[in-house]
Amino acid sequence: MATYDAEANRRLTDIVSRGGSWWVGVSSTLPTEDPGSITEVTDVARVQLPLDGAGSWVLPVTDRAVTPPDDVVFAAAIADYSVQGYAVWSAATGGDLLTAARLASTDDALGVYVPAGSTFRIPADALVLYHDE
Repeated sequence: MATYDAEANRRLTDIVSRGGSWWVGVSSTLPTEDPGSITEVTDVARVQLPLDGAGSWVLPVTDRAVTPPDDVVFAAAIADYSVQGYAVWSAATGGDLLTAARLASTDDALGVYVPAGSTFRIPADALVLYHDE
């Protein structure tokens, strides 16, 4: 049975308001929903996304989606690396894979090059959690 917009939006609001955190890491390979497809760039720590509702998320109105209000910014790179996609995890290290996606901003087979000393950011509108049931 299909979920109506109001119910889908309520579910998303509940998910991102439950407390705790999710953690975003970057992958140098094209990620899929299989954790084995992700080659996490370990030179940069995962970035915390608190699950505190409107404090950390733009809550849904009618579009069955939530996004963080700000870009996800990683610490300065210790060494050069490239990014093909990102993964959202349940913990700062290890943890369960919650979702993963390729970067929509690149068609380059090598990904986005991040030189040592610079930072990498995922635009807020590129990290979207949908309810599509």
